[in-house]
Amino acid sequence: MATPFADQFVELGKTINAWQVFGTLIAAAFFGFVLLFLKHAISRRRISQKLPGRKLRFVNILGNLSDMPLSKEKSHGWSFNVFFFQMLAGYYHLFQNSPLFCFWVSYVPFIILTKAEAVEALISGTNLWKRIGRITGFSRG
Repeated sequence: MATPFADQFVELGKTINAWQVFGTLIAAAFFGFVLLFLKHAISRRRISQKLPGRKLRFVNILGNLSDMPLSKEKSHGWSFNVFFFQMLAGYYHLFQNSPLFCFWVSYVPFIILTKAEAVEALISGTNLWKRIGRITGFSRG
């Protein structure tokens, strides 16, 4: 004893191919990935306009890590850790006049405090947490 509602599903099952469903799911997953990528890229652009730091391209997935050499010869024999800290020291010298700068690892910002006044403001709990929370979307608690 089949109901008209169940008969509709049986007929629908006969007309839909499994590959059509699989293709639709793949297209939806790809579309979701593109939307997620755009969300993070737009967020990084918005944050990097407000904080001092190297301005990155829209599609740069690695962030500031794209400056890392891929071979041992290009890094002059230094290990990854040594070259990474040398790169951070170089960014410090570029932005030594500002109290902080932003270093990007993929789509995650690392805010590096370079002046004692910025550290003091952070520890004393002034409006720096509110400003950083307003800029990045994160708050102290």
